Amino acid sequence: MNPEQAVKLAQTIRTRRGELGLSASEVARRAQVAKATVTRLELASIFRAVRVPA
Repeated sequence: MNPEQAVKLAQTIRTRRGELGLSASEVARRAQVAKATVTRLELASIFRAVRVPA
């Protein structure tokens, strides 16, 4: 995944969460992850920390 794809995915995640009317905290609770993980996904920072295979 290149940086542009990571940003696009992050934007899609955040947009969809907004469409569903869910807070980051609620998504984190449902996914059983920390709120910081959801935030990092939405900022694409998690994709820089984890190498995603092609």
